[in-house]
Amino acid sequence: MTEITISREVKAPQREVLNLISDFERYPEFIPGCRKAFILEKNNQFLIGRLHLNIMGMNYSLTSKNFLRKNVIHINQISGPFKKFDAKWEIKDLDSSSCSIFFSSIFEIPFFLKPIYSKSIAENLISKVIESFLDKINQK
Repeated sequence: MTEITISREVKAPQREVLNLISDFERYPEFIPGCRKAFILEKNNQFLIGRLHLNIMGMNYSLTSKNFLRKNVIHINQISGPFKKFDAKWEIKDLDSSSCSIFFSSIFEIPFFLKPIYSKSIAENLISKVIESFLDKINQK
């Protein structure tokens, strides 16, 4: 199992950041490698969505069940390229115009990806995703 945790501070209100992260269908607009995003089911408790990704020249599909609770989004893979993938976004107010973003993930890659996998590659990919969210927030 691999665990990766990243935190950043951003000059934007907590609600704005949370809204962007939970706006699943807009991911292809700004997340590198995200080709399509679909909401399969949505209610007051959770959202089930599917992302179609192209990472390092390979196509993947990831379906996850996402739970939004106040300032936290929990992500649990239903199907996809990982043997297991769970993640959490937590957004904390610093003041009225800035917040801190914490992203943590724990995952296990399948056998077929082990020859091309390293923790540093995973950290780099996740950092690029986080930075894409920050760039999108800063465009406003």
